[in-house]
Amino acid sequence: DSPKMMVNATDRPEIYTQVGTEKLVINGLQTLESNTEIPLGFMTKTAGTAFSFKAIELSNFDADTKLVLKDNATSPATETELTANGAAYEFSSDVTNSTGRFSLLFRAPGNVTAAAQLPGKQVKVFANIQNQIVIQSVEKCNYAIYNITGQLLVSGTTTHSPMIVSRFAQGVYVVKAGDATERVIIK
Repeated sequence: DSPKMMVNATDRPEIYTQVGTEKLVINGLQTLESNTEIPLGFMTKTAGTAFSFKAIELSNFDADTKLVLKDNATSPATETELTANGAAYEFSSDVTNSTGRFSLLFRAPGNVTAAAQLPGKQVKVFANIQNQIVIQSVEKCNYAIYNITGQLLVSGTTTHSPMIVSRFAQGVYVVKAGDATERVIIK
């Protein structure tokens, strides 16, 4: 990891990731689960200027992994795949310093379900490429996973986010997390 040294210049924006309260320009992650969403901090002191995100180089990723920029300022959120030397994502912004507008998603084409937003306690449930059910939550929450016949397979409380619960065989599963319920299909 490498801390972000803020320049605070009016002529250029700054981007960073954040771990706790520390702003980072390089965020070395030990493992990266498919569909991991990493919030980006974005700061500009100039309003109305046209900005753009463009990937110049992508390395050290599996060939099947896609890098997606998500802009949460649009409804629904705009997702743009970033490719090495591909097209840029262009946008405008007011003066801001926030971590809520943009995030990066790392996706593999073999994902069997998309991340589904559950109502209630801001929980996301999805199956990754290894047929594992993943639960992302803002806070600790109780969860239970049932098979299609209603048999309880696994239950517990999330200890971190994202949390990989277990590997499952092909089938349809019902995941209750917090006050919400979501169906997950493993193909």
